[in-house]
Amino acid sequence: MKKISKLSLISLFIIVSGAGLCFYYFRAPHVEADYRVVAGQGKSGAVMMMLQSSDEERREAFKSWAENQYFFQSEAEASKMLPFKLKLPKSAFCGELKGIYVSKEAMPEERTVKVFYQDEVNGISLRAAWLPKCPNYEENLKKDEELFKSGVYKSDKPFVAVRINGLQGFGVEPGYNFIDGEKIPRPGFISWWDQGLCYELHGTKGEKGTSLQRLLEIAESMY
Repeated sequence: MKKISKLSLISLFIIVSGAGLCFYYFRAPHVEADYRVVAGQGKSGAVMMMLQSSDEERREAFKSWAENQYFFQSEAEASKMLPFKLKLPKSAFCGELKGIYVSKEAMPEERTVKVFYQDEVNGISLRAAWLPKCPNYEENLKKDEELFKSGVYKSDKPFVAVRINGLQGFGVEPGYNFIDGEKIPRPGFISWWDQGLCYELHGTKGEKGTSLQRLLEIAESMY
């Protein structure tokens, strides 16, 4: 098996563990990372490295991460460890549920949950975390539109505003990042806020990955 460097393993851990992929990163310190890096801002070499890592490397990182999480096979069981009742998509487009992982912080409101479907590395996944204040989606989308147009982002597509069950959110189509001259596939993604919870839904990677419209359909099936 190919040996993974310490930096690469850290970068993989950031993403595999469901690092916070939201615009409100600077307003919510408990959210570990900023999705704009993954979608294209490119300010972190570690995250860039993750995008270029092989499935074998990512699976090894996932295994290391999963050993330090609570594991459940039902939303009812997982909800007992959380300060909220976990809701899961009912859409068949998710595929088979592979597992529900809850982080082990002492305070329940600091815990996050990550749900994997089809495949833990290349499938659809859902993340939920407690966030009392709703992000200012309109303001953040405006700022990121300016950054995208200026060429700061390395993504082929910008973020767009979305609605899930009437709730504000944002998302991006699956596509590519352009890193060091390479065209690196990345997943589509949506995030929204619902009564103190931030949800993040990630699809499969690349041009033929889970479309933004399909992700919206999956998210709507939660309600």
